[in-house]
Amino acid sequence: MREIEEHLDSCPHCAETAIIMSSLEQEPDMAVPPAGLIYWKAELAARRERAERALRPARVMEVAASLILTVLVVVALAVAGGPMAVIGGLGCILMFGIGGSVIYFTLGR
Repeated sequence: MREIEEHLDSCPHCAETAIIMSSLEQEPDMAVPPAGLIYWKAELAARRERAERALRPARVMEVAASLILTVLVVVALAVAGGPMAVIGGLGCILMFGIGGSVIYFTLGR
């Protein structure tokens, strides 16, 4: 018995297993979900993570394209209409940009 206690002191994996086993012994009526359900949830989480990772470059490109478009609109307004057109254009860009961002991040996730 002494050897087992020494091993539990030196091995974090076995110590964790011993803690789990002692808690299961204290509550024998505790419902343990089926292994298939646990596996399915793990697969679902992994699939979501892979999808998020795959979409990251597209999201970066969306932000970059929005910034470039904003700069181009401001430059075009500055060349075509002067300072008042730039201020009005910036107002529209901010209004549509913030509104679009709110909709994108609220409904997109």
